[in-house]
Amino acid sequence: MPGMNKVTMRRIMPQDIPWIISLDQRTWYPHEEGDAPEAAQLEATLEVEALLTGITWSCVVEVNDKPAGIAVGTINSEKDAVDPAIQAELTRLGDEAREQLARLKPQAIRFHAADIAEDEKLEKHAKATTDAELRLFMMEPEARGYHLGSRTFNQWLTALRQAQAKTYFLFTDSSCSVGFYDHRGLTRVASMKSAIYPELEKYIYVGMANEAD
Repeated sequence: MPGMNKVTMRRIMPQDIPWIISLDQRTWYPHEEGDAPEAAQLEATLEVEALLTGITWSCVVEVNDKPAGIAVGTINSEKDAVDPAIQAELTRLGDEAREQLARLKPQAIRFHAADIAEDEKLEKHAKATTDAELRLFMMEPEARGYHLGSRTFNQWLTALRQAQAKTYFLFTDSSCSVGFYDHRGLTRVASMKSAIYPELEKYIYVGMANEAD
């Protein structure tokens, strides 16, 4: 990444949420022909609301004071670490997005609810048998290839060990770079073909907190 002079890592703040929504939209919600211009961003808003609700750990990677990556998770033993300011902003943005999508693309709300229900079914066993969940892990395209993703992931492992958590799981799908998780030694324990998005295969990976950084 040209000019990568300063790399910092910090917790998420409410003002980061619009950037996270933008990154999510650019990564997974391209504009569909015939949709209102703002529909994709509204769909991404609902996804980010779901992913960040109840998180107890977060790491925003900044390069030269500009956000370049994000990872968030929930550690079961640290439920009291939820940030109320983050949750309030997520709720506000989510409510606004649902209201606008109800007018612009009502089917998106139904698809979103069905997608979450499908994910929860796949996650059920892992959620009940592990100590933590990595909810979201994304990097800006220009930040990839500089080991920032690995450094961010290592922060997650450090947080798990500090909390004395032993195992964690994450949900991902075939649109993501799942080879990263294979390389890190995680085990794919479940998979399914999505009925909501037939082009996707959904996966559950489980990892150990004592993995070498």
